[in-house]
Amino acid sequence: PVFFAIGNGKLFGFLPIMAVLMLVILGVFIFVLRGTTFGRRLYAVGGNPEVARAVGISPERMKFSAFVLCSLLSSVSAILLASRLNSANHMAGSGFEFQVVAAAVMGGVSLSGGTGNLVGALIGVLIFGLIQNGMGLMNIGTMYQLLITGAIIIAAVAVDELRKRRG
Repeated sequence: PVFFAIGNGKLFGFLPIMAVLMLVILGVFIFVLRGTTFGRRLYAVGGNPEVARAVGISPERMKFSAFVLCSLLSSVSAILLASRLNSANHMAGSGFEFQVVAAAVMGGVSLSGGTGNLVGALIGVLIFGLIQNGMGLMNIGTMYQLLITGAIIIAAVAVDELRKRRG
């Protein structure tokens, strides 16, 4: 019951526990990226690894740390999804990676690295969630939902490229 409550319970009777957890994790990582040396180094490596190396930052170590953090957060997300579904299936999150990329790029995160922020990514996630929910409510077939998601990714990448070329 406790495990199920994490994914489906409400705090004070109206606030989903998962939303609270998301806001806490978001707040922690906003602080880490904006207020710590680690965050500034991560942005530096994402922006230009050669320049970061020239100022004494190890791009390999920073990339390794970023992958470890991504793995940790993926594990947390898998646990929360299992709690929400009240079951564990190795295929439960299949296809989410495309939705995550589309939402992040919609929020202003550059695929080439070094730019973007978590608040923008959150806004992208909210917009993309509204689009996904709307398609579900309109009974759009799964194949067409994937097609629309792909079109959003292509459009977001094109906008990202244009923004990068304009400087």
